[in-house]
This record gives sequence, C-alpha cells and structure tokens, in this order.
Amino acid sequence: MQWPVVKHLRHMKKNLNLLLVIAAILTIFGCGSDESSNEEMTITPVNSAPNSFSLLTVSNEAVNVALKPTLTWNASIDLDNDPVTYDLILDNNPSPNTVIASNLIETEFTLSDPLEFPQIFYWKVIAKDNNGNSTESGIFSFTTIDLFSQTTDVVTGLSNPAGLVFDGNDLYVAEVGANKVSKINVQATNPDATDVLTGLFTFRLAISGNELYISQPQANLISKTDITATTPTVTPVVSGTNGASGLAFDVNDLYVTAPDANEINKLDISIANPTLENVTILDCCVRPDELLLNGNDLYIALRTANKIIKLDISTTPPTSIDVATGLSNPAGLALDGNTLYIAEYNGNKISKIDITSTTTTVTDVITGLSGPRGLALNGNQLFIAEYNGNKISKIYVQ
Repeated sequence: MQWPVVKHLRHMKKNLNLLLVIAAILTIFGCGSDESSNEEMTITPVNSAPNSFSLLTVSNEAVNVALKPTLTWNASIDLDNDPVTYDLILDNNPSPNTVIASNLIETEFTLSDPLEFPQIFYWKVIAKDNNGNSTESGIFSFTTIDLFSQTTDVVTGLSNPAGLVFDGNDLYVAEVGANKVSKINVQATNPDATDVLTGLFTFRLAISGNELYISQPQANLISKTDITATTPTVTPVVSGTNGASGLAFDVNDLYVTAPDANEINKLDISIANPTLENVTILDCCVRPDELLLNGNDLYIALRTANKIIKLDISTTPPTSIDVATGLSNPAGLALDGNTLYIAEYNGNKISKIDITSTTTTVTDVITGLSGPRGLALNGNQLFIAEYNGNKISKIYVQ
C-alpha cells in the first residue's frame, strides 16, 4: 500500500520541476522583450535643416541697380524651432562663393561699400540652424547702374553757377546770378551750399594755398579771400582786366583771360601790387573764356570761335595751336590724365579729347545738360556747373 504513494509523490515532484523550468524560460523571454521595448523608446529623432526659402530683392536680372543695394529674402522656417541665421554670398561669379555678411538674424542686408559699375553680380543666401544644418536659396543676378552714362544732381537751387574749384572735398562755386561764392562739401551725405562771400560780382575761381582768387568781369577786377578765415573778406588784387574771366596758376604766375580785349595776360601774385603783363593777343572776337595749364601748355576755350587752342608758355612769343575745333561755345575745361573734358555751353553737353593724339577726335561724354559752364574733377568724379539749370551735377569718368 505504501508503494503507490511513493510513486505518486515522485510523479508530482517531476511535474513541479517541469513547471519551474517553464516559469524560468518565460521569465527569461519576458525580460528580453522588456529590454527590446526600452531600446526602441530611447531612439533620438533626426534634426531637420531649415526649410527652403526665396530671394526677394534685388529681383533676378534687375538692371540699373544702385551701388549700395538692399538685398532681401523670405524667412526660412525651422521645423525643430531651432534659431536660424543667414550668410549672404555675392560676387561676379555665376556660382557665387564670397561671403559678404554672416550670421545675420534679419532677412535683409544693405551694402555699406559701393559695388563696381557697370557690372553683373550674382547672389544667394544660406540659412543655418545651430545644429550644423543649412539650406541654400537659389541664385539671383543683377547689373549695377552705369554711372558713366548719366548725371547725378549734387546740389540744386543755385543761381547761375559758373566757376568751380576744389579745396580738398570742398567745392567752391561762383554763383553769378546771386553775386556770391558758396561752397559744398561733396562728401557729405546730403550736400548743400553755404555762403562764403556775398555782395560781389563773380565768374571764375582759382586757389593758391589758402587764398581763393575770383575773376569779376563786370567790375574788371580780380579779387581774393583767405578761405581759412572765420569771416572771409574780399581784397582786390588787380583792376582794369578787360572783363577777366578764366584763371590758371603756374606757381606764382596767375594767367588770366581778357575776353573784352581777346588777350591772355598774367600777373605775379608774390608781389604786393601786381600789374598785368600781356602774354599774347588773339584773333578778333574769339572771346577767350576758361583756362587750364598742363605743364607748359596753356589750354584756352575760345567761346565764339568754337574751339580749344593751346599755347606753349615757355616760348616767347607763344604760338597758338588748334587742339579741338567744331565745338559749340566751349566754356569749361578739366584734365584727367591725357583726357581733356570740355563743357560745351550751347551744345548742352560734355565732350572729351585725347591731348596726346596726333589726330584729334571729339567724343561726346554726356548730353542733355542745361548750359554747362564750369568743370572740376574730384577723384573719378567730374563736377559740372549747369548755369541754366541752376545746379551742380556730376558724372563718373573712369
């Protein structure tokens, strides 16, 4: 009777062992599933680059663009809410690679330095997040304005400006209609004219040191003033000038045109009471106006003869040589290297010649002016006194 009991107990023990083994296996597999589940929950999501965006202005293929343009573009949205900054790329390469501004927060940028002209420029923008991701815009192109082919107003509202002369960046102007001399700082953001001398006839100007010389044809005088004085005053230099007009310095010798007598005279400003000395007598009725000295060559604009001549002042008597003919009332001269610029008063234009050429060709530079009468160079800018237009304008000449 005891054997069956023992046998039954042994059978129960085997079953218990089997259950324990099965439980252990289930535990092992259950732990493995938990670990696999935990690993999937800790995967780091991928950070996205900023979204694509568009360039706005300057519009693609725009022309006559200002030399300091403002470039704008749409904002790029970052889906991860990362902060976005921009790099601006601009140069003359169809695939631009020159960074001109980086880490911009705003979606616009105004160039502080002027671009060259007239040239084609290409630009694009790169949007960046703080995780090293970036997105590039498309590429736009534009062409800068051709300042060689048009004038820019410097100051308007003057009164028949004629003579011009520079002292540094200060442009002195003889305002014939207002009987005064004014000056303009041409480097100012918004240049305007301020009075220097008032209440005197004026026409042409020249500078020697700190002294500004003024021809006064209506009064047959040449006067001067110290431009460094707090309150400049006028001092007569010489009278009886036969309508003195153009002035040009050769150290202490001041050359002067006498339109009423068709003469060229000179005076020595280093002496206390200079007198006029005749240099040459020209043909009748040519009315010499403006003068320009280049070495020993004295260039003279003959208004009614419609030509430019030159005299070699190192010879006695000087011989007259025609430099340019067929002009239209030449009234102003300026020399830039070998290029002589001529203001043609009745032609309402600026023309030029190469003074080294054996065969002179007169070429129009700019037309459509309003009685150009005086010229003055400052760097690569030619300033023009538009007598009938009552203004000073300028063009770029190189």
